[in-house]
Amino acid sequence: IAEKYNLSSFLDFAIVASNDINEATLLELNSKGHAITVFGIGTNLVTCQAQPALGCVFKLVQLNGKPRIKLSSDKVKVLIPGQKRAFRLFNAEGTPEMDLMVEIREDIPKAGVEYTCYNPFTDDAPLKFTPARVEELLHTVWNKKDGACRKILSLEEAQANVFQQIKSLNPEMLRPSDPLMIQVKTSKKLHDDLHELWVSNKSL
Repeated sequence: IAEKYNLSSFLDFAIVASNDINEATLLELNSKGHAITVFGIGTNLVTCQAQPALGCVFKLVQLNGKPRIKLSSDKVKVLIPGQKRAFRLFNAEGTPEMDLMVEIREDIPKAGVEYTCYNPFTDDAPLKFTPARVEELLHTVWNKKDGACRKILSLEEAQANVFQQIKSLNPEMLRPSDPLMIQVKTSKKLHDDLHELWVSNKSL
């Protein structure tokens, strides 16, 4: 149009697409090619149409210093007992290999040091892995005694942090169809505590 009607100002126009834009729409447009420069972010993208509600439940894992468990016939709903720390273990290529949970008082995994990792719900042979990098995932940002005890990120800092985390993932974890799932492992102590409580309470 700019060339046909000699309207050079049209060359700087933004092309805006809106109305019921969702992930499927974006993937289809990208596969076919488009000249859209701005997308209207509405309900379908803000709420994640594929999973509009975040299923989040707080459950008791420790009482008076002793680990506690919730039993279920569905393994996904069985709690891993005890107070824990969580770490992401990275391989030599810089992508996450697994997430690892350890009991709060245990030695933590270290880069360059082999660690034995267990599937929490089975007695399969453990996996030995030497991480190239280790990143702790959970941090206390507020407690009753001190209030805020960690720097609260600005919106821009939080956004940059999220982008950096996404960038570090294996691309196969980001594919829209059948994404690769990250492994979640535990230390031997957490594995043994879980199975001990599981067996001792199975008849209840």
